[in-house]
Amino acid sequence: MEKYRNTADHSTGIHPFIPIVGVGFPVLNVVLAPVFLAVRVPVFLVGACLLVLSEFIGPISSLAAKTLLVAFGASRVEEKLLRPGADDTPEIIVANHGSFIDVLHVASRFSARTFVIYDAGDRKFVSKSLLKAILHSFSSADVPSSTDNKVLEVDFKAIKYPALVLPEGTTSNGRGLLTFESGAFRGVDRGKKITLVGFNYGNPRVVTFSATYTVGSSVFYLLKMLAHSRCIVSTRISALTTQSSDPSVEIRKALTNAAQVPLLSVGHRERAEFERNWRSTQGTKAYS
Repeated sequence: MEKYRNTADHSTGIHPFIPIVGVGFPVLNVVLAPVFLAVRVPVFLVGACLLVLSEFIGPISSLAAKTLLVAFGASRVEEKLLRPGADDTPEIIVANHGSFIDVLHVASRFSARTFVIYDAGDRKFVSKSLLKAILHSFSSADVPSSTDNKVLEVDFKAIKYPALVLPEGTTSNGRGLLTFESGAFRGVDRGKKITLVGFNYGNPRVVTFSATYTVGSSVFYLLKMLAHSRCIVSTRISALTTQSSDPSVEIRKALTNAAQVPLLSVGHRERAEFERNWRSTQGTKAYS
């Protein structure tokens, strides 16, 4: 992975943007793939229709998320509470970001109404709908996620709760927690309860398929998700009460503990550079 050295974390040697290719492909899954597709594609289409409708009827977004999780084999999520009551009546939910499954799960599990994502063009965090948050999971890191003429920075006093914040600003392959983009928690009051959801998609050297997504064909990725027997995903949920007007540091430390991954010194800027290098070399399909 020498050609991607500049976008790796130098202290750990981790490459957080290189797609993870599973170890082999179970013979049984190859045989059953057409069956999974035949059953799940109709469910996916129903979920997609509900997702579009949720742009106009907000309350059905949770139903859309549940339907899509079933379609992608991710409806069963192993969950561990690190603190009693950590999942009680959350307002601000913070999660690491490896896949659109993160967004769907939080929308389903906590009935999230608002999704706070990073707009690369305006370099600020903005609030979006479930549909737009999912599309952001597949967007290029160096392309603005918003097409609005005027992008307004998120106002935590005005948004609808529960709200999911994805402070890394982009997806990774789940091997570490990226740096947070500035402004992710600007305006969060001191003493505010933050619910932390650490996502884990299995050991990359053991799993046959990883649901994480960084680069590559999104269509092929979604088809693999639909054709695979089950999406392996687990969560560890914790909570903290903010002690300062800019709680990014304390939240990042708590989130890395919940996700059980190391803190990395690379982020959105390195992801954009990685994408440019990936496209110039037509990509690679090997994880190392």
